[in-house]
Amino acid sequence: MGKGKGAFQKGERKLMTNVITEALKDLPRSLRQKRYYERLIISKYKINGIKTSALKKCAEELAGKVKLQDLYEIVPQNYEELTLLGLIIAYHDSCIEEKCKALDYYLSFNDNWSSCDTVMFVIKDTGDTYFNYLLNLVGRNDWSVRFGMTGLMTNFMDKEHLGAIYERLHHINYGDYQIDMAVSWFLGIALIDFPTETIEFFESAPLSLFLLRLTVRKAKDSKNIREDVKITIEEALKDILCKRAMC
Repeated sequence: MGKGKGAFQKGERKLMTNVITEALKDLPRSLRQKRYYERLIISKYKINGIKTSALKKCAEELAGKVKLQDLYEIVPQNYEELTLLGLIIAYHDSCIEEKCKALDYYLSFNDNWSSCDTVMFVIKDTGDTYFNYLLNLVGRNDWSVRFGMTGLMTNFMDKEHLGAIYERLHHINYGDYQIDMAVSWFLGIALIDFPTETIEFFESAPLSLFLLRLTVRKAKDSKNIREDVKITIEEALKDILCKRAMC
């Protein structure tokens, strides 16, 4: 009896593990798309060349058929399986608490910006639970920071949340390329929308000169920046650099 039950459970796990793999079998692959993605994405995962739009459509369908708990049996074997895993979580209609737990599972595998951003941009939530989850991600490893910063930029770029975000950014481990890029992207947007608050953050935050200059360059390159804001940013950066030189 026990042996039979164990065999059933093993078979059930195998079935659930293959849900994503089976779904991807019918999606069209393109050698041209594969080569294009390989030029853009640095990942340990093999890329098969399935378009993101097809992955999103597939994820929406699967999200209504599987339980989040079932996804914890899945270990992605390629870029598309990784991204589909995250997208199913993003589209799932479960409560945000359960979704955040599942996102932790997805992020334990993620190793590239493309999958990270594709999944994150699907999630639209402005509640406190999701905000605190993203804020905590900022204190973790590189790709969790990327997910957290992009999520904060997309859902919580406002005066109500900016103070808490900047407070957290005083206490993270800068110097890692992915972390610096994620923070720079956020700050570049914040400089345009909230120049006063962001410049004040620059004056007190432990940001490297490289990160400061990169952020300012990102903001100045934006088509949405006003000329007066651009001048204010340039003057503020000069002032900060002079103060750093005097220290």
